[in-house]
Amino acid sequence: MFKRIVVAVAGAALAVGIAVPASADSTPKVDRSEYAAVKRGTPLATVQAKFDSKGAKTSEYIGTYVKSQTREWKTTTSPYGWVMVEFEKKNGRWVLDSKSVSWGVDAKQTADKMTKGEFQKIWKGKTIAQVRKIAGTSGTRTYEYTSRYQRTITVEWPTPSPYGYASVDFKWKNGTYVVTRKSAYWG
Repeated sequence: MFKRIVVAVAGAALAVGIAVPASADSTPKVDRSEYAAVKRGTPLATVQAKFDSKGAKTSEYIGTYVKSQTREWKTTTSPYGWVMVEFEKKNGRWVLDSKSVSWGVDAKQTADKMTKGEFQKIWKGKTIAQVRKIAGTSGTRTYEYTSRYQRTITVEWPTPSPYGYASVDFKWKNGTYVVTRKSAYWG
């Protein structure tokens, strides 16, 4: 298993009111703030400007009623991370239709580890706030997906074993993320 790198986000600048550039870095790799800055309906040219790269076109479909293309970028968090964005042609221009990212990172190793007992208290329908309270930490967001139909995330927590992790999938429902699935490797 490869080591995952954790990226620390510098939110202190925002807290004290210092202006931050629209693009957090100028590399052709995507960081968390750049990913968050693009939403459904964002034009392709704007996504490319935010991501500092055109991205690699990995697929294209031109049908009678639907025209779509998919582009991919690497992430700043890991050499194994990737961003995939699907664009749809609407009114003569390409716009973001769905996006997903695998940050390629492991759960951040914190002093508070998720135990088997805590893991057993997590079940379908619990909110992300409830799971974070059980775990004692916010966890590390490792995967995200957004489309017109759904929003999902995967959050991981460390376990007492240096190789273990607890992974929980959440789906956006009624204004919050709720558990849809969980798994763990206790190492």
